[in-house]
Amino acid sequence: MKHDVASMSNADVGKAFNAIAKGIGRNDLGEILFNWNESQLNEEGDKIVGYPGRDGVYSRGKEGGKVYISKRGFLEWLISDKPFDEKVYGANIRNDAQWTGLIERARVTVSNKILIKGLIKIPTLDQSIERMKQEILADIKSGRVPADCPSFSALHDYVDANCYGGFCEDDLLQALVEHFGGRDENEGMSDDLMDYLNAAQNEIDTWLRSFSTK
Repeated sequence: MKHDVASMSNADVGKAFNAIAKGIGRNDLGEILFNWNESQLNEEGDKIVGYPGRDGVYSRGKEGGKVYISKRGFLEWLISDKPFDEKVYGANIRNDAQWTGLIERARVTVSNKILIKGLIKIPTLDQSIERMKQEILADIKSGRVPADCPSFSALHDYVDANCYGGFCEDDLLQALVEHFGGRDENEGMSDDLMDYLNAAQNEIDTWLRSFSTK
């Protein structure tokens, strides 16, 4: 999924940026920022700063002064193809394992945080159930699942039934995890999310039992 940074709130932009700093570390983020536009983190590590017209490492005099640079602009650059623009970074930039690793690690952190609120609409229980039904019907039509499959548990004989409803899609699952309060102390799903998933599966089980007897 290509994330739409433009539609994010300023608060979510800040959260995504802070997640990168925490996820990959200040030094690695600093290296990415410097290669992006010769900017750097401020001392507190929560803002991007630049020194136009000056050498950002050795000289911080009055010429050019200090400016704050948009975190949104950085995120838009990060998830685009621009970090691998050969005109800027050289013809073999994609073969640079260190740079590729830095960018991919930062992107993974963003992917886990960006989608929280606003970019992925959290489906209602009814919407999830309806999507599950449509996906099951499609599998029945294709012959992947028999028309007389008697229960939700029986679906596992033919497919990974837990994936119906999009629940195996990383972006949607992560959004649901965040929506229902995050992971528990053992990195498992919250009780509220488990209740949501179980309610959807129970409804499908009832539907299949009636469906298979028709």
